[in-house]
Amino acid sequence: MIGSLDPQFCGKNVEKLRRAGIEGEVVEAKNILSLNPYFSTFITQKRPYVCVKMAMSLDGRISSPRGSE
Repeated sequence: MIGSLDPQFCGKNVEKLRRAGIEGEVVEAKNILSLNPYFSTFITQKRPYVCVKMAMSLDGRISSPRGSE
């Protein structure tokens, strides 16, 4: 079972497996790629996958004034 083809190798590894007598089939590549967005974004878009988490108060501020708690 092959989850996804790495575009860097254009399926060459699948051919190596077949020549060695090992059968494989690509299954649900889209679903597999969504399991690891960090890898798939880096490989397909040549950029890191970035996730930002921020909290904002009701008045639109993201931090308290300097020196206050």
